[in-house]
Amino acid sequence: MFLLRRITNLLKFSNTNLLIKQQCFRRTALPQQISKDVSSLLGKTSVGHFHTTTKKLFKDEVTLHFVDRNGTKLTIEAEVGDNLLDVAKDADIDGVEGACGGTLACSTCHCIFQEEDFERLGLEDIDEDELDMLDLAFGLTDTSRLVCAIEVTEGMDGIEIKVPIATNDARGA
Repeated sequence: MFLLRRITNLLKFSNTNLLIKQQCFRRTALPQQISKDVSSLLGKTSVGHFHTTTKKLFKDEVTLHFVDRNGTKLTIEAEVGDNLLDVAKDADIDGVEGACGGTLACSTCHCIFQEEDFERLGLEDIDEDELDMLDLAFGLTDTSRLVCAIEVTEGMDGIEIKVPIATNDARGA
């Protein structure tokens, strides 16, 4: 509903404006011709389904690149404001467990950031509880973090996050 209202505002002076408003308030599917008109105005060529480029216009999502423990690079879309552990688990990133449920009580969500991203994003500001768990993490580096303690921000668009080849569950320590 929100997206359709935004599109209505974008098409303020279009002939299809009234039809889109009617469809929006009736909560019915948009006719194929309106979908074609809207798609062409927003720069899309696909007509099969109603798609827009609003996620890139309003930057609600960012692209993240995870390198799993096997060295496979996985590109995913993450919503700004989401917890990075939840994003990784939803994408089934191999090696990111979060066994404690994101309570900073284990080190199974330990990941390694590239140095330039680590500094640019201000990830060096680490809570004392997280530091205690990181001390027990396998493959600790200067740019290691527990992803359960990190929120996705717009500045993360395009960063690469590496999963260590093994996990040490710090709860047993």
